[in-house]
Amino acid sequence: MQQFVLLWEHDRKRVVVTGRFGTKNVAAGTLLVALACIVAFAMMCVFSTPAWTEEKETFCGKKAHTHTDKCYEEVLVCGLEEGEGHTHTDACYEETVTLICGMEEGEGAQEAVYDEEGNLVSEAVPGHVHTDACYETNKVLICGLEESEGHKHSKDCYEKKLVCKKEEHKHTDECYSDKNADVESAATWEATIPGNLTGNWADDLIKVAESQLGYAESTKNFQAGEKRHFGYTRYGAWYGNAYGDWCAMYVSFCLNYAGISTEFMPRDASCPNWVSTLKAKDMYRNAHGEKAYTPTKGDIIFFDWEGDGTSDHVGIVVEVADSGNGSGKYVKTIEGNSGDIVQYCTYPLSSGEIMGYGVLPLNPESEEGKAKAAAEEKAKKEAEEKAKKEETAKKAEEAEKAEEAEKAAEAEAITVQANATKDTVTEATVAVLDIQPEGVSGEPQGDAQRVTPASALGGFMKSIVSAA
Repeated sequence: MQQFVLLWEHDRKRVVVTGRFGTKNVAAGTLLVALACIVAFAMMCVFSTPAWTEEKETFCGKKAHTHTDKCYEEVLVCGLEEGEGHTHTDACYEETVTLICGMEEGEGAQEAVYDEEGNLVSEAVPGHVHTDACYETNKVLICGLEESEGHKHSKDCYEKKLVCKKEEHKHTDECYSDKNADVESAATWEATIPGNLTGNWADDLIKVAESQLGYAESTKNFQAGEKRHFGYTRYGAWYGNAYGDWCAMYVSFCLNYAGISTEFMPRDASCPNWVSTLKAKDMYRNAHGEKAYTPTKGDIIFFDWEGDGTSDHVGIVVEVADSGNGSGKYVKTIEGNSGDIVQYCTYPLSSGEIMGYGVLPLNPESEEGKAKAAAEEKAKKEAEEKAKKEETAKKAEEAEKAEEAEKAAEAEAITVQANATKDTVTEATVAVLDIQPEGVSGEPQGDAQRVTPASALGGFMKSIVSAA
C-alpha cells in the first residue's frame, strides 16, 4: 500500500488531504491523487474568496474608505519658479538722456545795436548753447528680472492636498443596524393582546404575559454598545426607549394591557427605582428573613444577580408549587429580556438571587376584590370598636384606681390624725396624773375648787376637740 499526503496553505488556511492506494493498481492511485488535488484546489478557492462575499449589508449610507497616498497630490506652494538666478549686466539697462538745464537752444541771444550814425552801441550777445552740463544721463532697467541667487524646489515647497473627494469612513457596528427592521406600530403589538380578559388582575396579567412568549429583541435593528448590542423591542417602543434594557418595560407593558392602573400598581423601566416606589407604597415584600413573603400568581418578582442589594432584573410570578422531589418549593415566572427573549423561567423559592416581590392587589371592581374590601372594612370597624372598648375600659380602670387611691389616702390621713390624738391624750393624762398623784388628797384653799384627774382630763380633751 502507498500513502500520499497533500498539504495546501493559503492566507493561514490549511487543507490536508490524505489517501492510500495499492501498489498493484498504479492507474487507480494516480486518479485518486488527481481527484485529491482537485478537491484541495476547490477548497482553497472557497477559502480565498474575496472578502466582499462574506461582508454584511450596511445601512449607514456610506462606503468604507481610508485615505491612501493615491488620495493625495503634491501641490507647489512656495510661489517661486525654479531657476539659476540672475545678476544685472549692462545689457539689462538702457541709457536715457534728459535735458535738465531748463533752457531752449539759442535762448537769450541779442543782436548788435547801432546808433543813427552807424556807430556800435552794444555788441551782439550769442544765445544759449546746450553743453553736456545741460543733460543728465540715467540707466533704466529693462530686463524685467529681479536679481536673485536662484531657486530649486525642495520638499518644503510642496504640500499634500486631498484630491480623491471621498469621505473617509470606517464601518462600525452601528453601520450594520437597519433602523427600519422589525419596527412595529401600536396597532401591530396590540393585535397580539388577548381579548378575553376577565377583570381578575392576576389572571389577566398572566394572559397578557403569555401572549408575548417567544418574542425576541431585534438582531437587525440595534444600537451598538461598548460590550453588546441593544436590540429594538416593541416594549421599549411602547415605553419610549426602543433600545433600552427591557425586562422592566416588558412587565410594565403587560400591566398596562392587563388593564391594571398605575393607581394600584406603579410601573417603571428601572428595577431599582421600581423597588423604591413599591417600598414607599408598602407594596414590597422581602423574599428572605423573618418576614419572608411567599408570592402568589401575578406578583412582580425582583432579582439581584450581583448580590449587592440592588435589583438587576424583574419578571412576573406564574405559580408557586412544590418541586415533588424533596427539594422544596419553586417559583415559575415569565420574564422579558431573558436571553433576549420572552420565556418561562423556574427558580427554587429559596434562591438567594430572588430579592423580593411587588404585591399585586386585587381588582377592587371584581367580586373577589369587593369581598376582600368588605372583609377589610368589617375588620377595620371591629378593630375600631375593640379599640374603643379597650379605651373605655382603660379609662374606667384608671378612674377606679384613682378613687381607691383617694380613699386610701383619706384613710391614711384619718389614721395619722387618730394616732396623733391618741399620743396627745396619753401625754395629757400623764400631765394630770403628775398634778394630782394617786393616793394624795388635800383641801382647796379659799375659793379654789378641788381638781381631780378626771376633771382635768375632761377639760384637756375639750380644748383638743375645739382646737381640731
